[in-house]
Amino acid sequence: MKIYQKEIETYLKDSNAFGNIYFSRYFEWQGVIRESFFIESVTNNMLSLGLILITKKAENNYIKELFPFAKIKGTLNTANIKNCSLEIIINFYNEDQLIASGRQTIVFADTKRQITKIPDNIKKKLKEYLSE
Repeated sequence: MKIYQKEIETYLKDSNAFGNIYFSRYFEWQGVIRESFFIESVTNNMLSLGLILITKKAENNYIKELFPFAKIKGTLNTANIKNCSLEIIINFYNEDQLIASGRQTIVFADTKRQITKIPDNIKKKLKEYLSE
């Protein structure tokens, strides 16, 4: 099983009035990791294939507080790959400690936003990152 990894740096703009990282930033980072995963590991031009990703469900579990200027390692694995959808599992680490973990259910659609089957070549690449 492969694990996709992406580093994220936090800044003052990511924090709230209490000085810790604002909760919504984790959802933004999930999107960054998801998009970079598809570009770097699946296909570098999904739009040319006539495909879009629709987020059906997203969640994040906050485990440990984080502060600005920390470096985060985001990891991504896939799960529950079906004909038209899959789940992605995204974990965030700081200094090898799990600080948050999230999941997204993603549905594939065409450019008219009609649900469509995941192409076999893309499904094959997604399965390389399948969580055990």
